[in-house]
Amino acid sequence: MASDAKGSGLDSYLVNHMLTLGFEKHRAEAISVSCFNRNMAGLLFYPKLGFRPYDIEQRVDYNGDRVALIHLRVERHAV
Repeated sequence: MASDAKGSGLDSYLVNHMLTLGFEKHRAEAISVSCFNRNMAGLLFYPKLGFRPYDIEQRVDYNGDRVALIHLRVERHAV
């Protein structure tokens, strides 16, 4: 996110808008996101919006290092 938008709540607004579209317009039962273990901001952000981890997948980054891809999901009733 651009530095001038940090702390504005724009990130929460945008994700909540997309959740509303997914659940109400497209009748999704669940919505998933994935976040690498090195993305601490994302890992702290998504649970605040109701996302819960449901799987972890091992990946290899561009340096050949092992990283974890954490899959998170929010169910329709949780929003």
